[in-house]
Amino acid sequence: MTAAVTLIALVAFSPLWVETDAYRFAWLVACVLAAVHFFGVEIRRPDRLHLGLAAYLCMGWAVYVALRYGIYAIAQDRLVVGSAEEIYLFAGLYSTSGYAVFLARRHLGWLVPALVFLTTAKLGAAFPTVELAGAQGVDVLFANNSIHASLMCALLLVIHAGFALHIIRTKHRWAWTTSFLVFLTVFNISGCLFYIIVLNSKGVWLALFLVLPPVLLSTVWMLGRSRDRVYGFVAVFFALALSAAAYLSHERIVSVAGPTAERGLSLLIGLVRSETPMELLRSSAEDPAIPASARVRLQLTLDSLDLIAAKPLFGWGPEWADAWQNRTYFEYPYRLLHNSVLEVAVRHGLFGLAFYGFILAWALAQMFRASGDALVPREVPQTAAVALALFFIASLTNSHIRLAIGESFMWAFVAIGFACFYARQAAGRAERVTRDP
Repeated sequence: MTAAVTLIALVAFSPLWVETDAYRFAWLVACVLAAVHFFGVEIRRPDRLHLGLAAYLCMGWAVYVALRYGIYAIAQDRLVVGSAEEIYLFAGLYSTSGYAVFLARRHLGWLVPALVFLTTAKLGAAFPTVELAGAQGVDVLFANNSIHASLMCALLLVIHAGFALHIIRTKHRWAWTTSFLVFLTVFNISGCLFYIIVLNSKGVWLALFLVLPPVLLSTVWMLGRSRDRVYGFVAVFFALALSAAAYLSHERIVSVAGPTAERGLSLLIGLVRSETPMELLRSSAEDPAIPASARVRLQLTLDSLDLIAAKPLFGWGPEWADAWQNRTYFEYPYRLLHNSVLEVAVRHGLFGLAFYGFILAWALAQMFRASGDALVPREVPQTAAVALALFFIASLTNSHIRLAIGESFMWAFVAIGFACFYARQAAGRAERVTRDP
C-alpha cells in the first residue's frame, strides 16, 4: 500500500524532475480512488467530513469554465486548441485530490526521501553534459527549455531547504541513514543553486532575489524569539551559500541580466515621472535599443492589457484566441503571453484572478492552521508560502501556469490545503457536519 501511494505521489509531483503531463493521470487515479472511498464509505458515516464551501467554489468554477467553453464551441462549431484552455477545468478536482492526500497521509512517509533521491539522480545525470555557456545539460535538465528547468530547480531548492530545516529540528539522534539523507539534501540544494545560475533565467533570478533575503531575515528574527537555534544556523548557512554563489557568478549575472535590469529601471523611473505612461510604454515596445526578451514581453503585455480593458470583469473566455488575431504587435508570433496573471485575466478577467487568488490564499491558510494544531510540521506552511511567493514572481515573466510545472504546482498546492482542512476536521479541530449544504 505504501509503495503504491508513494509511486502515485511521485508521478503527481513528476514535473519537478521531468516536464511531462503524466502528473495529470496520477491525480486522476487518486481522484477516482478517493471518490470511491467517499461515496462508498465516508458518506455513510453520521459525522462524515464536510467538503467545505471552498470545494463547492472549485467545482462551481469548473462548471462555469466548461459551460463557457461549450457555448463557444457550439456557437462557433469548432474547438480552441493549442492554448491550454483545459487547465482551468482542473480546479474542479482540487478538493477530491485533497481528500485523496488526506486518505493517504499515513502512507506518505517515504515521499520526501524518494524526492531527495530522484533530485540527486536528476542533477547528477545532467552534470556531465552541462555547457556552462548555455547550460544545455541532458535536454536542459529534462525540461523543454532553460526557463522551465530553472523554475524546477528553484522549487526543488525551496522544498529541500524546508526538509533540511525539519529534519535538523526534529532529529536529535541521527542514524547513518539520516546523516546520509541530510548530505544528499545539502548536495541537492547546492546543485539546484548551481543550475539556477547557469540556466540564465532572469525571471527566476529576480524571484529568488526578492524572496530569499526576506526569508533569511525573518528566520534570523525568529531565532531571537525562540530557543530553537537550528533556524539561525541554517539561515546563516543559506546566507553564506547564496552570498558565495552571488560573488562567484556576479560577472555572469551582470552580463546576462544587466542590460535588461538597466533598461527596466530606466523605464520604471520614466513611467513614474511621465504624464502619459501608456504612450511611453508603447514607444518603448518599439524601441530597438530595448533587449529583445524585454521588448517581446512589453509588446505581449500591451496587447494583453488592450484585451483586458475591453472585457475587464469576466474576460474573453475562449474568444480570446480570435481577438488575439487583431492585436497591435505582430513582431513575435506568440500565443503565450509570458505572464501567468495576464493569461488568467485575458480569459477570465478580474473574476478569474479573484478565484485563483482566494483559493491559493485559502489553501495556505489551511496549512498554517493545521500546523498550529500540530497536525503537520511547521515547515510545511513555511515552505509552501516561500514556494508560492517564488512561483508568483517568476510567473510574472512567463506563462508558467500553462506549463506542466505550473499546472502541477497549483494543483498540488491547493490539494495539500484541502488535505489539511480535512485533517483538522478528523482531529476535531474544525467542525464536522452530518449534511453538506
